Amino acid sequence: MDTCREQLSPRFGWEHRLWNLTQVEALLEEHRPEFVPMFKGFPKLVQRIDVAKYLVLEIFGGLYLDTDVECFREPSDTLDGFDMIVQEDYPGAAVNSGVIACKAKHPVWQHAFDLMVERKDHDPKDTGHSTGPQIVRDMLLRWHNVTLGKSGLLPPLLRHPSGRITRIYKLGSWCTPCGYADNDCHENFMLQRVVGSVNLTNFVAYHRFTATWLGYRDGVRPQAKDTVRAMFCKDCTEELRQCRAQQLAETPS
Repeated sequence: MDTCREQLSPRFGWEHRLWNLTQVEALLEEHRPEFVPMFKGFPKLVQRIDVAKYLVLEIFGGLYLDTDVECFREPSDTLDGFDMIVQEDYPGAAVNSGVIACKAKHPVWQHAFDLMVERKDHDPKDTGHSTGPQIVRDMLLRWHNVTLGKSGLLPPLLRHPSGRITRIYKLGSWCTPCGYADNDCHENFMLQRVVGSVNLTNFVAYHRFTATWLGYRDGVRPQAKDTVRAMFCKDCTEELRQCRAQQLAETPS
C-alpha cells in the first residue's frame, strides 16, 4: 500500500482512510441496522471485509483497493466521466472485487445488500458467491438489467436509464494485467518488470492477487509464491533477473 499512499497523495486531492471492523459496525448501525446481525454472523473475516468495502463505498464513494495492490501512477484520468468503475476478471466471475471506484450514494449498492441477504443460506465457504466478486457482478447485472454475453463477460460500458455510467476495464489494462488464477501471466509480468521490459502504459496499478485471506500457512497461495518472491526479496529479484536475462539470451531470434 505504500506505493498507493504515494501516488494517491493529498497533493492530487486524495484522502486515505483505513477502516477497522469496529468503525464499520458503527456505520452499519447508523446506515443499515437491519444488516448488523448478518454481518456479525458471517463465519469468515473476508466476508465482513467485503461488506465493509461495499458499505463505505455506498456512503462515501471513492476508490477501494485491496492491500496487495501496487500503484504505478495517479489514476484520476481513468475515473473521470464514470459513476462506477470495476475491473474485468476471467469469464464467469466477470469482475474483480479488489479494485472498485464509485460516486457516493450510488443506488447500485442496494442490490449488493439485497443479494447478500438472498444468499445468506448458501454455502458459507463459497465466499465469492456470498459476498465477493459474484455479488459485484450480479448487482451490476441486476441494476443495469443485462445478462452476461456468450463470453461470460460484461461489456466495457453499461449505461443506466438514469444516466449513470459503469465502466468495466478489460483484463490486461487498468489495475489487472493478469486474471486471478493466471499464474503464468503473473510470473511473466513480474519477470518482465525485473528486467525492465514490461510496458506499463495501460496500467495505473497492479493487483497481485496474493490471496492471503484464503488462510494458507504462510499467508500466500502456493501459485503466487514465485511472484511474491520477485516482489519482496531483493536477493531473489537479482536471481530472477539473471535467470530471465539468460532465458532471453537463449531465446532464438
